[in-house]
Amino acid sequence: MAANDAAVKKVDLILGFGYDNATLSEHRHPTRDDLDQISKDIPVLLWHQSGHIIAVNSKALVSGKRYVVRCPGRPPVESAAWLRDELARYRQSQKK
Repeated sequence: MAANDAAVKKVDLILGFGYDNATLSEHRHPTRDDLDQISKDIPVLLWHQSGHIIAVNSKALVSGKRYVVRCPGRPPVESAAWLRDELARYRQSQKK
């Protein structure tokens, strides 16, 4: 646990790999709101087991960082469309 804490502090990121929405009790992908429950102060990125979907929290959306999936032997993949939709939803929620 201490090693994980040190790694999170060093890179300012909580990163998870391999979730499968079909095995989650909700049978859906984690949302920004779900991941905000883990941390509102540190960016949280959760990669789907397929490698094609990234779920992120609010801090990751507004951090200004670009997140790219890099798999050996394949070109980098950016989940720009999904991130753009989530960022628009987040910005709209801040206007209320």
